[in-house]
Amino acid sequence: MSLNLSHLGTSAPHPNQPLRRPRSGITSPLSIPEAALSDRLTSITAADPAWPALFAVEQARLMAALSPPLLVLEHVGSTAVPGLDAKPVIDMMAAVDTLPQVDFTALARFDYAFFPTDMPGRLLFIRPPTATTLRHHLHIVEARTWETRKERHFRDHLRQNPADAQAYGAEKRTLAALYQADRPAYTKAKTAIIQSITDRARAARGLPPEEVWEA
Repeated sequence: MSLNLSHLGTSAPHPNQPLRRPRSGITSPLSIPEAALSDRLTSITAADPAWPALFAVEQARLMAALSPPLLVLEHVGSTAVPGLDAKPVIDMMAAVDTLPQVDFTALARFDYAFFPTDMPGRLLFIRPPTATTLRHHLHIVEARTWETRKERHFRDHLRQNPADAQAYGAEKRTLAALYQADRPAYTKAKTAIIQSITDRARAARGLPPEEVWEA
């Protein structure tokens, strides 16, 4: 796999600006409508040492059976950071050569439905929770952007800086209590701390600041 250091954008958002997540109108017979996901309560649970194992099971399933294959698949998000309280969701990021090669039907066989967004240069698929496993989010991006993906930088920084991870976890619990019934407000309120940590993580790699919410 050939990876490069291309990046998008350089400016950080003001914390009072609304999140810019316009809908693309891209749909598929295998899509999840936004309304089906918009009314969930914000729930932060204590860190569970089983989360990495749940990711490993899913990683093995997807890497072994998809064609064309995923080039790489990693655990991202808060459940990828040991000891960090999180929403009970296994977030994953995968790379492929090009996004048009992604087979929606093949992913549907693994219970992943496409969730249309306007996040540039990526596709999002969601696997609903079951009686035996958590909800899974699968972000697929192109290999040429892999090394500059903010989610990977953020995860690595928190793994390597426990004090920042603890501060982030505490902030999430405070905000979840304030905005339990308002997921967009909770997400917006997290912007400042996520942006600060991400900026420092990127600076350590010689990369410029970049908005954490893609528009």
